[in-house]
Amino acid sequence: MSDRYIRNVVPESAQPRTYLALPYLGEVFVPSEAFRLLWTCDYWDGPISGVCLYLGQRCWFDVVDDVHFTEWDEDLGEWDPCVSRRYAVYALTPEALAWEEEVHARFREHVGVHTTYDEHGRRPTENYLRPSSEHDKFYGWYESQPKRVVDRSRPLAWFGFPGPQPGEVDGAAVSDRSET
Repeated sequence: MSDRYIRNVVPESAQPRTYLALPYLGEVFVPSEAFRLLWTCDYWDGPISGVCLYLGQRCWFDVVDDVHFTEWDEDLGEWDPCVSRRYAVYALTPEALAWEEEVHARFREHVGVHTTYDEHGRRPTENYLRPSSEHDKFYGWYESQPKRVVDRSRPLAWFGFPGPQPGEVDGAAVSDRSET
């Protein structure tokens, strides 16, 4: 998790002194220790949404965009297309958090624990699924529930995985680099 940073949108006067400034962006980032994934609710080739721990509070996170770029692959000796997702973190009301915790507990009980991250940011790799005969107990219940409500009007922070920052790579730069 140490190679991951989170952009904080809290006013500078309210920011702890442990933040790291990255001058080439002119923005303030939070060290990854201030952030941790707890579980995902949607996942496709990586997390899309779920619950995270941000500055000690359980919050909702959602993917907000995918950044496409190329990266040099030493083993292949060529440029490899990559995607880096960027996310926003949102506050959850106590009711919304209780709801997410109930859904997650039922999911773990009837489907599996493969969406849960440990304190090191890892998901289980063995014995993580419940028998398929149990899955309908969750999905049948979940389908009859009201849809999730998260206020996305004021993100608390942004985070992303390693990759180019906005504006560093455009179509021309990618094609120029990939031809060298």
